[in-house]
Amino acid sequence: MNAVESGTVLKALETAIPKEAISQAMADTHSDKERKRTFPSHIIVCLVIAMRL
Repeated sequence: MNAVESGTVLKALETAIPKEAISQAMADTHSDKERKRTFPSHIIVCLVIAMRL
């Protein structure tokens, strides 16, 4: 079985789920925050989705 690199998976997720869609979903559910983070929220959402694959 061939392993898929994590960067490839994240790029595919970012292509499949646009940043704007994630931002809108977070705003709709009042999950957006004003804090500064190491990683932007849309990247964290993509990481969580990738963990479930």
